[in-house]
Amino acid sequence: MAIEKMLLVNVLGKLDTMDTALERVCIDEDFHPESTLTFLEDSKGYASISQDNPYTPMLQALDELSKSHAPPLKLTPVTSPVNYDREGLGQFVDHVSDEFRTLDQQFRALKEDISMGETFIAQLSHFTGLNVRLDEVFSCEFIKVRFGRIPRDSYPKLQAYEDNPYVMFFPGSVDTTHYWGVYFCPREQVEEVDRIFSHLYFERLRVPGVNGTPEEGIERFQKKVAVDRKRLSQLTQKIQTSWEKQHEKIENAYSFLTYLSDAFDLRRYAAKHGTLFHLIGWIPAAKQEEFFHRFDDMEAVQVVFEPPDDAPRDETPPIRLKNRWLARPFEMFVDMFGLPDYDEVDPTVFISITYCILFGIMFADVGQGILLFLVGLYMYKKRHMSIGPILMRTSIFSTLFGCIFGSVFGFETALDSIYASFGLSPFRVMEPENITLILLASIAIGCVLNMVAMVINIFSGLRRKRYADALFGPSGAAGLVFYASILTAGALLFATGLNLFSLPYILFLIVLPLLVMFFREPLGNLVGRKPKIFEDSVGEFISGNFFELFDFLLSYLSNTLSFLRVGAFVLVHAGMMKVVFVIAELFDPVGYTIAVVIGNVIVACLEALLVAIQVLRLEYYEMFSRFYSGNGKPFLSIRSRKTQNQ
Repeated sequence: MAIEKMLLVNVLGKLDTMDTALERVCIDEDFHPESTLTFLEDSKGYASISQDNPYTPMLQALDELSKSHAPPLKLTPVTSPVNYDREGLGQFVDHVSDEFRTLDQQFRALKEDISMGETFIAQLSHFTGLNVRLDEVFSCEFIKVRFGRIPRDSYPKLQAYEDNPYVMFFPGSVDTTHYWGVYFCPREQVEEVDRIFSHLYFERLRVPGVNGTPEEGIERFQKKVAVDRKRLSQLTQKIQTSWEKQHEKIENAYSFLTYLSDAFDLRRYAAKHGTLFHLIGWIPAAKQEEFFHRFDDMEAVQVVFEPPDDAPRDETPPIRLKNRWLARPFEMFVDMFGLPDYDEVDPTVFISITYCILFGIMFADVGQGILLFLVGLYMYKKRHMSIGPILMRTSIFSTLFGCIFGSVFGFETALDSIYASFGLSPFRVMEPENITLILLASIAIGCVLNMVAMVINIFSGLRRKRYADALFGPSGAAGLVFYASILTAGALLFATGLNLFSLPYILFLIVLPLLVMFFREPLGNLVGRKPKIFEDSVGEFISGNFFELFDFLLSYLSNTLSFLRVGAFVLVHAGMMKVVFVIAELFDPVGYTIAVVIGNVIVACLEALLVAIQVLRLEYYEMFSRFYSGNGKPFLSIRSRKTQNQ
């Protein structure tokens, strides 16, 4: 477990070399920029550099193309100086943008024509029974015509207007909700007739102008739609072929433009002083030599490296976690809580081990563990979800503990024959004599993990020179002695009857650590050689620390008992599967099989989610709280910052 070492780097040079220098800085995206003006202790004479990015319009044009076509453009990071035709870059972007914009306009126009034709066909189909020529109807000089539909409930109400010779509706077709048809009236009476039909909820339909009957119109539109569909298919193929042909070239241009845009945006972090520019940021220490040699051919640019301790204003380096493949997926959980400080312990390996073990115990089943592995593999390979590798690792421990408990998809006797061949038997979870053992074992696991967390806190505190927390705090050496002494004596008294609670034992291993925790602040100030032993008055110190000491004692108890949930979920898992089998036995053999399968799926999904949350809670609240602050800032290149803001 490690936090990647960082170096503070200053890049200085002449303004006329700034563009090239910033491009060299952006290579590999291993540069975390800082605002130079605010980072410098003395910024007198410095000024910010602000200009509109000339590459933004070209990138936006290519982004629009990428959204409209498949496969989309992928960004390829630049790992070395690139020779690219910069002069022709803008012309190339304009050319492909115009080409595909024209093709897309033709595509949209054809789609619109097809949609309109299909709409007209649907409209005309409602009036095929009228047996009239639409062109003759619409050409009438003294008569107005209205095509549309009227609700079925309103149609009988037309009888109320029998005395009005102009209120006549001629239906052409009918469906489950409406009558479709037409009404005619003289131009002088149109307002009155329209008002009457409006009260009957008549919905007017704009029928297209057609020479001939509705049937003839439908036939003509169908032919036109068929022709347009053929043209659309040909155009789609043309667009796809053209995109595939130019895709690689467009993608290269897109990646290079992104690289140039990132380099240009670094200006916002730089500052100028006369004819010079100055840029400050962080790089991984392992990149020092390679970063330095990027500027070998630039005599007007100077690169100066400084250790983190020399950073002004107590600025801390950004954090980039560096873990091996086995623990790397669990960096997600660390990042969710908060990255460690630069001088803090990286808890990734700790959480990867403890999370897998606790999850495996609480979700112990061979069959469901294998199923969980397959789900994690699918999430990782097909969906590229970061939770996938975590599920794959935790499922291994679920399978291992499932073997210990002898549970395969809830069948607790499935492995009996294998155990019998070795003269053994699996651990029966639901046997009465084992329930108490499971709960006590979960408490013991909690005690061990709490003490490991304290040891990590001691190590981290000493390294960070926070002696009050490391030596005298409730999670420091004093707290560890107090906690371990009570647990050891209590366990021996319970298991063997041996009583260690003698007067010297109580005074030196229980009372004395409590007093040390009570006076942790002045003791820490003494060890750290601070000028003031007591930060507040003695009275305020005593009253405040009395209640804090009481809170510490409660936290020892609550943190320990919180691990009872580990044993509880072991029992819950076995109990839920017993319920599944009780329900399954109510059916015939086929129904039994179906019920067991469905029950396993429900239990696996529900319990996997609950166990994942509960174990994460134990990690954050019971263990992290003892040694971890999580106040670090992430290492972000200029590209990463843009991605976060999108």
